[in-house]
Amino acid sequence: MIQLNLLPDVKQQYIKTKRTRRLITMICLTASAVSLAATALLFTTTDVWQQHKINGLTEDIQTQLKELQDVPQLSKILTVQEQLNGLDTLHSEKYASTRLFGYLGQILPEGVSLSDMQVDFALSSIELTGRADSLQTINKFVDTLKFTNYVVYELDTQTKEVINQQDAAKAFGEVVLSSSNKTESATSFIINAKFDPTIFETTVQGVDTNRVKLVVPKVITTRSETENPSAIFDAPAEETK
Repeated sequence: MIQLNLLPDVKQQYIKTKRTRRLITMICLTASAVSLAATALLFTTTDVWQQHKINGLTEDIQTQLKELQDVPQLSKILTVQEQLNGLDTLHSEKYASTRLFGYLGQILPEGVSLSDMQVDFALSSIELTGRADSLQTINKFVDTLKFTNYVVYELDTQTKEVINQQDAAKAFGEVVLSSSNKTESATSFIINAKFDPTIFETTVQGVDTNRVKLVVPKVITTRSETENPSAIFDAPAEETK
């Protein structure tokens, strides 16, 4: 049997292109449908799984909460635990006020005795009331406060040698001779000053402040440098005017 091609080449190419387009469209629609189905399935699965997980965690929380509520005197236990946890913080923030007497022995010039001392650690201020053998001695005391520095240093735990020492800093500031009153026997005074809180802190950047050392000017003679130092505190000074 003889077949004759009655369609021109252009017509055949058109039909072929149309079939190809239809095939591509079907493939795209099928892929889109599969993608949408997969997305819907994934969303449903994730939503169900998350809800199940949340429900499980909620049940665990409720169970543990009930166990805690069943503990006798729970509130008292928690209060004690909070206080215990705060001990380290309180210890690190407290001031070594007893260290002040050692400092006074270093900075008080010979001939000066104190009758009263007011210290405000919140304001880092100190007021010293006392008397001296002369106004010149009082001025030496004021200068000693102004020029006294301090250093913080660390010691090696085994050799006890200094392994780290910070730069010297001023121990006192705003030193003012507030009043003075000369009598036949002595000259009374009141001195106000600010101090660097570091010299009284129990810890400084992790360093025990027992290793804080005052550096007192050598040009002024203090009690710690005399052979027979007199008492730091004396009877109350006469009322100043």
